[in-house]
Amino acid sequence: MKRGSIVSSYEKLAAETGLSVMQVRTSVKKLKSTGEITCKSSNKNTVFTVVKYDLYQSDNKQNNRQLTDKQQTDNNQITTTKERKEGKKEKNNNIKRFTPPTYEQVSSYCLERNNSVDANVFIDFYESKGWMVGKNKMKDWKAAVRNWERNRCNGAKAAVTNNNPGHLDCERNYDFDSLEQQLLQKQFGG
Repeated sequence: MKRGSIVSSYEKLAAETGLSVMQVRTSVKKLKSTGEITCKSSNKNTVFTVVKYDLYQSDNKQNNRQLTDKQQTDNNQITTTKERKEGKKEKNNNIKRFTPPTYEQVSSYCLERNNSVDANVFIDFYESKGWMVGKNKMKDWKAAVRNWERNRCNGAKAAVTNNNPGHLDCERNYDFDSLEQQLLQKQFGG
């Protein structure tokens, strides 16, 4: 066996380095492709040989230092690229996608809030707009229901405050027949 060689297997290297067998295979493949090691396999094990072992072990510290610096630079570039890709994957996994609600979901939410928002009208309105709020895609349909609730009540209160009989206070129940009779009596002096 030559100086700089070791008899081992992928499984043994994995156990010694704490890497998985697949990671060892990938590393060996990379080292072989760059000409840094050679491998000769048999049915029981593999002989791994470092090609420039004497260069790495010589007293010529400058050459060794240059090789080490280059290797560290390469490793840092690979690691940084890998970390960036993994970071992008994590960001993409955390993005919540909007899914339009069903009639049952909107209706149930409106009942829970005890508001007078009609689930069919709400859904039809946003369906016609492609579930867009202004120029942006809707993110939270429950917030939109709450806005409808607020806008209906605020609009009705403002109308009543401004003495506009066309809109009524949304928090009250009115007997429209009775109100109509009262209005007719006032108009005709009855």
